Amino acid sequence: MTGRAVIEQSDLFYAIPFTPVPEMNHEQMKGGFNTMICQTTKQGVECFFMNKSGCTYNGGTCIQIVAQCEGCEKIMDLPSGKYCLAYPQPELKWKNGDCNFNSHIKREVKQEKIVNALKASKRKAAGK
Repeated sequence: MTGRAVIEQSDLFYAIPFTPVPEMNHEQMKGGFNTMICQTTKQGVECFFMNKSGCTYNGGTCIQIVAQCEGCEKIMDLPSGKYCLAYPQPELKWKNGDCNFNSHIKREVKQEKIVNALKASKRKAAGK
């Protein structure tokens, strides 16, 4: 079913066709993704890659963490090994630098003093 929405802007009227959105259930409102409990590597943990037919990640299983991951809060120690909760293949996250999910490496943020050019020119003109 389609309808028309009328938007008033100044003295002009625009008719915009639209399709009503079907009602959403609670899971779709939370983010639109249905996660399932892992049945392969991280048994008992919610996993985005799990579906009714099994693990859909490349190779059908998660990969264990690498040495750079040690100390991160997102590591889960399971009987089958240590795995990242945020990413199924952590070595790829470290390939081009620091992992953006890491919680154990603090990034240095340099704060430069911002000078307002207009105010600086007025100060200079006033002789301050």
